[in-house]
Amino acid sequence: MSTNRFAVIGTGTMGAQAAWQLARAGHNVTAFEQYAPGHPRGAAGGGNRLFRNIELEDAHYAPIVARAGELWANLETESGWRLRELGGALVAGPADAEETRNALAAAQDEPEAEILDVHEARLRFPSHAFDAEDAIVFDRLGGVIRPELTVKAAAGLAVRAGCELRTNTEVVEVEDLGDRVRVVSRVRGTGRAAEGAAGTAGAAAAETRTEYFDRVIVAGGPWTQHLVPQLADTLHSHQLMSAWFTGRTPQVMAGIHPIIRSNPTYLYALPTFDHMGMKLGLGFEHHPQVERPEAGPRQVIPEVMEAFQAKIRRYFPGLDPEPYRVDFYYESYTPSRHEWLGAAPGAQNVIVAAGFSGHGFKMSPAIGEIAAALAVGEQPAVDISFLARAQEAGA
Repeated sequence: MSTNRFAVIGTGTMGAQAAWQLARAGHNVTAFEQYAPGHPRGAAGGGNRLFRNIELEDAHYAPIVARAGELWANLETESGWRLRELGGALVAGPADAEETRNALAAAQDEPEAEILDVHEARLRFPSHAFDAEDAIVFDRLGGVIRPELTVKAAAGLAVRAGCELRTNTEVVEVEDLGDRVRVVSRVRGTGRAAEGAAGTAGAAAAETRTEYFDRVIVAGGPWTQHLVPQLADTLHSHQLMSAWFTGRTPQVMAGIHPIIRSNPTYLYALPTFDHMGMKLGLGFEHHPQVERPEAGPRQVIPEVMEAFQAKIRRYFPGLDPEPYRVDFYYESYTPSRHEWLGAAPGAQNVIVAAGFSGHGFKMSPAIGEIAAALAVGEQPAVDISFLARAQEAGA
């Protein structure tokens, strides 16, 4: 086993998974988290995320999604937590749209997927409305993920396997020196600053601390470009607004399934786990860019709320179009909408996992495994060469 020291910066959606994979393989891992795993300030918030096996964006993701499904089962078994509810999910959109065609092609290769026409979909899913030109896929193994609990579960397994987890610790600088990586961090406030495999509290650190690691994984979500400035033109932070609605009757809510619609009618809608409400999210045109999540505005813009309500009236006529909750989250995007997953430019010892552009959570266990493999110098179990091609094309 390697004696190298590894650092993981950010224990959110991807970082917690990478730390778990490195630690369970017996590596010496230190994970830095500026808040605590499962915090609500980044992307992994809102109580639920969509799990689906049907890809809209790029067929090259299919092996990653398949591997993620295997690792989700491992994560649930090892942690003891039920992290997903797999009661089926819908994928819909105009039949002639590229993303819908991608979904239909993926469904042909997925034995647990059904392709439905509009008439059949309306009969089976009466709480949903469909456009006359829609094609619909029902993914029987799709469903809903508990995002905050997933992050906490992965981080907890990393600690159990020997990872040193430093919460409330902000990394302020990462520098690849060629033979090692310098990491400068500082503790936020006072109190519990570190927790190791035995669960002991660490002593309060000095204001800043400089350490050296052999390899570093930066998975800082919307903060990544500030730690890896050479990616400042590639990674951009955006604010996403989610709104929650409930049915006019309980029967309407009982019939709501998770759904994602393809462009140009894009939306995603997820029932809460108690089926008392539904979370709705809109497309990229409603995700304003922000410099840093801490500075993002959190007021509801009337025009944006009108766009939410128009989607409710069109596709969920049994729901009350007045939301009972609105909240904001932050994600990292790239121009190509494909993530950066590999070494930072000019820094071969710094592996970056960022820019998932809102579609990475279902793949997160596999992404963590890939990032861990790259950090230890191994070939990932699935092909990711298409990501580099996508970045070059989108640059």
